Amino acid sequence: MDHGQEETPSKALNRLAHLLKSGALFIAIGYIGLYLSVALLRVTYPFDLEWLEGGSVEHVRRLLTGQPLYVAPSLEFIPHNYPPLYYYVSAAVAQALGVTPTSLRLVSIVSSLASFVAIYLLVKRETGNRYAAGLAAGLFAATFRISGAWFDVARVDSLFLALTLGGVYLIRAHTKHSMLVCAGLLFSLAMLTKQTALIMAGPVLLYLAITDVRRALLLIGVVGLVAGGGTLVLDYLSDGWYKYYVFELPAQFGARLVRPRLVLFWTDDILSRLTIACGLAAIGLAGILSKSKGRGGFYLVVTAGMLVAAWLPRLQSAGYDNTLMPAFAGISILFGIGVHELMEYAQRWSPKDRVVAGIGVYSFCILQFAGLLYNPITQIPTRRDRNAGRALVAKLAQIPGRIFMPYHSGCYVPELLERCRSAHQMSISDISNFGSEDARTLLADDYGNAIAEKRFDVIVLDYGDPRLLAEIEKHYVREELDLGGADVLWPLTGFRTRPQLMFVPRTF
Repeated sequence: MDHGQEETPSKALNRLAHLLKSGALFIAIGYIGLYLSVALLRVTYPFDLEWLEGGSVEHVRRLLTGQPLYVAPSLEFIPHNYPPLYYYVSAAVAQALGVTPTSLRLVSIVSSLASFVAIYLLVKRETGNRYAAGLAAGLFAATFRISGAWFDVARVDSLFLALTLGGVYLIRAHTKHSMLVCAGLLFSLAMLTKQTALIMAGPVLLYLAITDVRRALLLIGVVGLVAGGGTLVLDYLSDGWYKYYVFELPAQFGARLVRPRLVLFWTDDILSRLTIACGLAAIGLAGILSKSKGRGGFYLVVTAGMLVAAWLPRLQSAGYDNTLMPAFAGISILFGIGVHELMEYAQRWSPKDRVVAGIGVYSFCILQFAGLLYNPITQIPTRRDRNAGRALVAKLAQIPGRIFMPYHSGCYVPELLERCRSAHQMSISDISNFGSEDARTLLADDYGNAIAEKRFDVIVLDYGDPRLLAEIEKHYVREELDLGGADVLWPLTGFRTRPQLMFVPRTF
């Protein structure tokens, strides 16, 4: 058809295309605002949003009191199976704002916002399209609930992801050696926050080794010096306990492999939730591969690393939805690129066909966003939750002496933090089930002696092994523990647990 004879779109089609385009961006930005609203409404909640938050608080308390993190296991303290950077960053905030979950959550909130920015910048860098970049950042924000509502909790995940995405952006956007050194520093810091960063950075390092040896050597040198050297120093200072907790103990978790997730990860976790986004991501990857094998290869290895970094932890029985965050970030980046590639390709068509293509693309984006809609009210603690927590704190405050509350150490009783110092139940279980013989013996002996010696003035448990309860009841008396309802004080994400049992020492 001659250009002068091209069929022009009707005003109605143009208006519809404009409305859908604006609507998709409005929804994307709305998801960012929705997440921020939820995060700010629950940042000051003094009790558990997720049951391991209290353990994170205890890590920060130890750092601020000059105590080491990686020590022999005991009921006093067992570190989580992560490197220490998140706890050091949180300790810096807590020094100004206080040792409460709020300080740690603020680190996660800022980190999650940094991830949104990194995704936006990566897509804008590749496409020059602010609109597509905004959709990509909004899509990742929209995965908040299917990622376990985890972006803002007092855990390591948001910080490690933000640091890794920052490193990816610097490698892709800059060629100066100084920027490559900064990227290496970000990768190293990510690895010193969560080991999963190594899985994400590894393919990028390998890709650079194949395509640009000089840049690869510089990047590998920085990572080796900072992350590798930091690991050796931490292990030396802890007499080998750092390596044990961060590498050796997690290696045993493979025994908890959930084999159905080998396939369900791809079908249920990814494709069923992000069907349209995955389709657009595939188009985006194909588009940049067709234009430049170098650019396409880079995003191929980046996305592969992010998918594998989500897949491997998800295979473990304890692998919760938060493990999916890297995969959703990678898909979001390619999703934004895919939107741009489709609309750019449509520029070859007639004006009417371009408008129709836009209507289709924007409609699909809206459908994808609609599929991720969640009720924000269910993600915010209620007044009854706060009242139940305060009532429990008041009850414990009436009992002088030490409190053993391993399922919620450091979080349920911020006013009684010094009296509620103990290892977290998750760490106790990890050592008991997967620890070395020496570690298990140390912990079992300490546990048995603590009960027999009535070392604690009150014990609060969520659950209890019958054999453990039998041993406790030889030396302690069970008391009534009423939280004021069956639907209060449950964590809003992760393992669903709350206090159920309370014991005080026998007096005879």
